[in-house]
Amino acid sequence: KSDQEENVQTEARPLEPIPQPERKKRKTAYQSRPNWIVEPEHVDPNLSLPFSDKVFALNSSLLDNLHSAGIENSFAVQTSAIPYINECMRQKGSIKSHSLLVNSFTGSGKTLAYALPVLNTLWGRPSGKLRALIVLPTKPLAQQVASIFYDLSRGSDLKIALLKAGRAFTEEQSKTLKSPPDIVISTPGRLVDHLRRTEGFTLKHLQFLVIDEADRLLNQSFQDWVNVVVASCSELRRKYQPDMYNMHYLPPFMTLVFSATLTRDPRKLASLNIKNPKILLIGSTDAEYALPTGLEEFSYKVKTLKDKPLLLVHLLETRKETGRVLVFVSSNESALRLHRLVQLSSPSLAVGFCMGDSLPAEKKRVINDFTKGNIDILIATDMVARGMDIEGISLVINYDLPLSAREYVHRVGRTARAGKTGTAVAFVVGRGEWKHFHVITEPSARKQEIIEKEIEEFPDDVRLRYEKALEEFQKQL
Repeated sequence: KSDQEENVQTEARPLEPIPQPERKKRKTAYQSRPNWIVEPEHVDPNLSLPFSDKVFALNSSLLDNLHSAGIENSFAVQTSAIPYINECMRQKGSIKSHSLLVNSFTGSGKTLAYALPVLNTLWGRPSGKLRALIVLPTKPLAQQVASIFYDLSRGSDLKIALLKAGRAFTEEQSKTLKSPPDIVISTPGRLVDHLRRTEGFTLKHLQFLVIDEADRLLNQSFQDWVNVVVASCSELRRKYQPDMYNMHYLPPFMTLVFSATLTRDPRKLASLNIKNPKILLIGSTDAEYALPTGLEEFSYKVKTLKDKPLLLVHLLETRKETGRVLVFVSSNESALRLHRLVQLSSPSLAVGFCMGDSLPAEKKRVINDFTKGNIDILIATDMVARGMDIEGISLVINYDLPLSAREYVHRVGRTARAGKTGTAVAFVVGRGEWKHFHVITEPSARKQEIIEKEIEEFPDDVRLRYEKALEEFQKQL
């Protein structure tokens, strides 16, 4: 090449982008948070009325059953929810469905908030068709709610059926569902089994779909129960073409969603086929969750992990609370080891343990002993953190911190229930746990601030007994 050719400089030009086809926006159930989520109705947690008030419109037999149970006045969740449900169910001839979503702190009376209007609406009108379905995440919860329905429905002709795992499926088909019940209380997996395999079992006549502990149910698939149940409930209304002659044949329909930690994710709520929704938040606050108004919270700074069992024994022996104590740990192994260590350190304490891999019969026995007061202290994993209504728990100890704010709400909600007072204590070790503790407690509205405590030294006799117990425990291992 010549010198002139080598000195020629190539002019730099910018690269032009290759044309791309226009991307279509993916449609979602909600492009943004709708107003009914952003602007819920706030309810004063102190709101209360006698159940005999005409606003509830309860029949005399139902009032008698409430009186027999020692229940005279409503809590805020019942005072706000029941009249609205009654109003929606009185809209005869309307083809509209309605949805009520309720976020109320644990132990606030959510079960009665849906049980009373369901029973009152169906009372004296047995039809041989399934008209109310209550879905709960676990068998113990389903049994607990079924017991309430049985007690409140005394004197009616309503047939109530409890569907649960642990009973022969064919027995439920041949006996429980031989003639259609008016009300079914079920876990989601068992419900789907019957919808798919039991001839004649249908939801097309349903008037109430109740989803209790909704956040837990929506976070777990349970055989794709949401899509199966919603499709079954919508079957009749999808096919129904109203006209001026047959409008009155379609009964009102309501979806009732209850939780202490209700999700506000539009995508999850959209899966329930929400129609004409209304949200009630018990407590005039914009906080994500709310804690019982009678709850007092304490956090203990623990210097080292080795001091945690020692602090637990010290608190159990010196506690002022006269009721039962529930101690939460993070794993089955922790429950087993801590139970034995407490027994060895303080033999006078009546302590039991309950964990996920215990046999069902053993779990039932321990829970019954704790409920009846045969044991005062129960060391447990999160299996008992949700929904279980055990009376007389005055103290909840978070020996191990929960992973989330939602689980913290459910744990401490085992006390201070039904307008009573209670205490929650958390053991916190090191900076990392302090940061985590603030993260899981910050989203909740509370009546009083968390009180921080620290024990510099333990009594000599407590430490001595603990050291001997630890030595014996290591020998047993």
